[in-house]
Amino acid sequence: MTDSGSVEIKEEHVEALRSFLWGGPGEPALDDNSPTDDFIALSVLLTAVFSIAARRKFSPSYTSADITEYVADIRTVLDENDDTINPHFAEQLLHGALEDTPFEPSGEEDELPALMTLLALLAALLEEADLDEPGKEGLIKESTRLAKKWIAKQQGRPTATGIPDKAFPIFKGQG
Repeated sequence: MTDSGSVEIKEEHVEALRSFLWGGPGEPALDDNSPTDDFIALSVLLTAVFSIAARRKFSPSYTSADITEYVADIRTVLDENDDTINPHFAEQLLHGALEDTPFEPSGEEDELPALMTLLALLAALLEEADLDEPGKEGLIKESTRLAKKWIAKQQGRPTATGIPDKAFPIFKGQG
């Protein structure tokens, strides 16, 4: 588990997320003195966006078959030779986002394929959502609140109200 004792979600992390998701006027300035904290903060923010986007797609009810079908549909949209989405990881990530089971890569060799799968699924979920500017900002704000709650919980601090208590990061070790 990564030490999150000094991690804090800052405005530059939110700007970096916004820029990553929807493009923007260049790279936001991040603190070069704390690259590990920046990486953790951005990872938690990205996980929060994915989790919220998945819940919006599949809530209030879904079945495992719905998730399997969705993953298959997304994979058919991609080039046949594109192995960006690992179907096993995709289903585990979606179940984790929907709070069934946290995703835990079995080893370092699984971390990059899992991340690539998460990013591809996130791109598909956001494209389907077809958010307007207020919708994008709402997603960013909701994701930021959720990420801050996860970090506070990890650090043993009290959390703000208004975010479901059962919301936890989908990657074990973040929550």
